Amino acid sequence: MDRSRRYQDREVQCRVTDSPSAMAALHQKQHHREEGDKTPPAKHYLSLKWAPPKLTVDAPGWDGDIPSDDLDQDDVPGQPLLPCATPDISLFHTPAGYENTTHGRPSIVPPPDDHDGIHQEQDHEFVEVTGVSETEARDLLLNYVSQQCCYGKAAAKNMHIMTIQESHSLYYKLETFAEGRTTSWTYEIYLGQKVEGPLSGKSPLPWEVSVKPDNMFENQVKRVEVPYTACVKSCYVCNATGYNRCYKCLGRGRIRCKFCGGSVHVQHKDIFTRQFCSGCSGTGRIRCRTCHGDGRIPCQICDGYRQLKWFIELCVQFTNHTGEHFVDSTSIPHDLMRQAKGQIALQNGGKRVKPIDSYPNTEICEGSKKLYNIQVNETVNEKILQQKHTLHVVPVAEILYAWNGKIYKFFVYGHDHKIFVPEYPVKCCWGCMIL
Repeated sequence: MDRSRRYQDREVQCRVTDSPSAMAALHQKQHHREEGDKTPPAKHYLSLKWAPPKLTVDAPGWDGDIPSDDLDQDDVPGQPLLPCATPDISLFHTPAGYENTTHGRPSIVPPPDDHDGIHQEQDHEFVEVTGVSETEARDLLLNYVSQQCCYGKAAAKNMHIMTIQESHSLYYKLETFAEGRTTSWTYEIYLGQKVEGPLSGKSPLPWEVSVKPDNMFENQVKRVEVPYTACVKSCYVCNATGYNRCYKCLGRGRIRCKFCGGSVHVQHKDIFTRQFCSGCSGTGRIRCRTCHGDGRIPCQICDGYRQLKWFIELCVQFTNHTGEHFVDSTSIPHDLMRQAKGQIALQNGGKRVKPIDSYPNTEICEGSKKLYNIQVNETVNEKILQQKHTLHVVPVAEILYAWNGKIYKFFVYGHDHKIFVPEYPVKCCWGCMIL
């Protein structure tokens, strides 16, 4: 082996990545040269990463299009511009079932027909409300007032309870856990990783790829590579050079001096003299700090490695569609009703559930059917994995009381006797009024 060949091998070994696969390929290549082996190289090989010069250069290395005049720092973007080039997907092998797959825009894959839906039998019962006595209602209001800042106890102690009207509120919830799938061509920087192309096997259809959710009824997204769709191609932006034109100087390597504006001279404010600009040493131009005067920067797509691994990515999105319906004649906020402890009058789940149609309250039946139709329309491009619905019955007592000639009310709801006071007559103590 001559000296020039040894020098080139040592240079390649210094510039190649530190991955074990790349080092093994390099040693095998050196062995073939020494032994005179005629074995053909592998189909995919690891390209050397292009790196900008470590030191500043006198002449730019960019040999493409450059502007005819120097640029001002205020006229150039502060960040790299995204490349306008687009890959030619028609050059890739597209397996059956992925004809509509493109790059940059996911393609929706309709789910296969599912005729295995099972409607669960309904099991509901009417729940009696639990009563609240006047003594208990007064004690609950006194306890609530004592926990509030600047609430007086006079109204709670001396109020006259007029009526206690008992009822119940209904809270219905329907959940549909569905799975949607989309495909798109995507890429990653090729660093010598495993590549399984069409010659390795037949690609499964989008809905044949096994992807399971971590937990049911929780939103989550999973992305997997479709088997046997990968290939290695040259970078479509830098054309396998590893570099792009510098976005600051646009390949010139220099920009107009910001101190003198390219006029070479600067004018002093206190004296009427002009001197050569010290910022650019009287040249009117300064080196671009982004590319150090080379006019080139590493490619934003391949990061200088020149090659990309392309494959079809399957995006699986698990979505929990949730709908709620309240039947409540009180002014208790819905957030409080969700947290209230009531009795479960109905709770079913399975592959499919049937809307409620025989509950004594017709408004609940209508709300259940409406929510069911809404979620069926939301999952037209998804596969329903599981459904469940629950009907909570929360007891409510509305207490009307009089104090100082006015009538007020508060509510006691839930089996744990939570209290909701929309308006209390004594909200400020004497200390707050003085402050």
